[in-house]
Amino acid sequence: MTGFAIGLLESREAAQRVRGALIEAGSDEASVVIFGGEAGDKLAQELVKRGFAAERARLYAEAVGRGGVLVAAEAEDADAALAVMDRFDVKEP
Repeated sequence: MTGFAIGLLESREAAQRVRGALIEAGSDEASVVIFGGEAGDKLAQELVKRGFAAERARLYAEAVGRGGVLVAAEAEDADAALAVMDRFDVKEP
């Protein structure tokens, strides 16, 4: 079953490293997306559409609005994708 994993990082460069690691670990390149400060309310709506609770989605969108960068990966094994993200300095919103 396909799942969704997200990670909040401090910079676009860090997000690019996480994205590369996810792709190297087997995620489809098109399924790993980076959201920056331009995401705003659309990001919260997108996360809700993908199954995240509205409050949690809003927290992530606000964190991105304050300069964070979000990496989102749709993966067959979301736990494996999260394990890859955990190798990096992923933040909480």
